Amino acid sequence: MSFARPSPEPFHFRSALPDPRLRFLASVVAFCQHRGLRTPATFLRHFPPADLAAALDSAPELRALLMERATGMRREIAIHKSPASVVSDLRLGLEHGQIDPTQLTELIHPDRLLAAVEPFRVWRFISEDKFWLLDARDGARYQQAREVVSHALQRALAEGLVGTIDVICALTSGPVDHRLPRELLAGGTEALATHVPLAVLWRVVIVDLVARPAGWATAPRAAIDPSRTPRYLRRPRSDRPLPDDDVAIDAVIDQLVAEAAISPV
Repeated sequence: MSFARPSPEPFHFRSALPDPRLRFLASVVAFCQHRGLRTPATFLRHFPPADLAAALDSAPELRALLMERATGMRREIAIHKSPASVVSDLRLGLEHGQIDPTQLTELIHPDRLLAAVEPFRVWRFISEDKFWLLDARDGARYQQAREVVSHALQRALAEGLVGTIDVICALTSGPVDHRLPRELLAGGTEALATHVPLAVLWRVVIVDLVARPAGWATAPRAAIDPSRTPRYLRRPRSDRPLPDDDVAIDAVIDQLVAEAAISPV
């Protein structure tokens, strides 16, 4: 995994995109970059100069600023360059190590990126390294990953892509919020990201309730025999009666971890 140093500045980001799914995606990609989970070099590997030029196609002044920072060309001249010429200059500069990737990526607002490329490519950029498989033994990298999962969950809730009951049902396969520790529910997304394994939260909530319905993730896992479908992939029925016996959250999570051990997304 290629991680960078997190930014010391507070995270301030607001997407103006009309689609709440894209606002979610824009915020998560911005947070991943802010917390160092995705590096400028990785960004440019996923989104080469042609994509950058497309993202700035309707913003010639910003495109000229990018050329000024990247190549030293005066903005008054750069603003008259065609998009094809910009792509060629950027590609040559990057190939010969004359351009700092950071100077390019910090000018590309996620909203502009999502207006220029398919959302699934942005999702792939976010999820490529499978950071949700990290654990506490990975030290600072785990902390970065935990912050990203917590932020993604918070934004999914804020954008109305999932509800609190959706999260509870996904984690327990039923409306059993009364059986979860009060402090875990009251603690919000940070508490969940602290106490529930990242792999479970990411796959069960973010992937299965947000990314798959939006068409960003891979096709759903095959489940020819419904009885063999992992519990967390089954949509709970609202009229399902609560079981008589109480189920400890630790036992639920242990089972979820075992079921989540199938091929990672």
